[in-house]
Amino acid sequence: MRKYHINKFIVLALTAVLSAFMTSPVPAVGEASGVRPDGVEFYRKAKGESDYQKIKVLDAEKGRFDQGKTYEDASVTPGEIYSYKVRTYKRFLGFLWKTDYSSFSEEVEIPACNFAGKYEVKAISAPGAVSEFVVQVTSDEYNGILTLKSLQEEAAPVYSAADEDQTCDEQAVTLSGYSLNNKDWAKIPEAGLEILAGQSCYLKFTFTKGTGLFRGDTGTYSDVYMEEGAEYQGSAGFGSTLFTIHLTEGTAEAFSDYDN
Repeated sequence: MRKYHINKFIVLALTAVLSAFMTSPVPAVGEASGVRPDGVEFYRKAKGESDYQKIKVLDAEKGRFDQGKTYEDASVTPGEIYSYKVRTYKRFLGFLWKTDYSSFSEEVEIPACNFAGKYEVKAISAPGAVSEFVVQVTSDEYNGILTLKSLQEEAAPVYSAADEDQTCDEQAVTLSGYSLNNKDWAKIPEAGLEILAGQSCYLKFTFTKGTGLFRGDTGTYSDVYMEEGAEYQGSAGFGSTLFTIHLTEGTAEAFSDYDN
């Protein structure tokens, strides 16, 4: 089973939980409050599992625990969805050493996938004046799910290109179809086309004004922008997504604004 270092969002998510708990009271026996913890325990379970397992202990005495530190889970499997929770502890000296524990934090559910989607792309259609063009898109094996919808008018995607003389043009296009083999074509489902991790598919874009100038992978740049109609489920969940195809570079990315 291949292991995958979980990306930076998981570090940030766990840091947020951890930071709150490191300055929280430890509501244990005797209702001790306002006590700086001696350490923190991390618990994790995969989706479908019923029980949490303790996966990490950071302890101040061993020099591994301090406020502001983070923990990166390096033992996850790509594509799995994990839930995390933490609790802090404090040691007290009475007749014997005693350890009191805080309550558990709220659960944080995080998919083990890229924070932003990464893709390889290829212009299938030749450059020229055409009514439509085809682009092959291959999703990175560590991506989350990208959902694309067919939108028109103000929300339609934009094809933007420039030649070596910096002559630029922008033209509205519609995501009009898809294929898994570049032979059998179908309309984009109303609920959207899902592109899964490691999957390759072909996207057909149609110029909304009938005919447009497609530059393929030539020129200074040749891009397709989808500011609406795209939704990427990364390690931070769903968010308003900008899906950008760079044909001259052979790459694409799906970046979500998780504040919207």
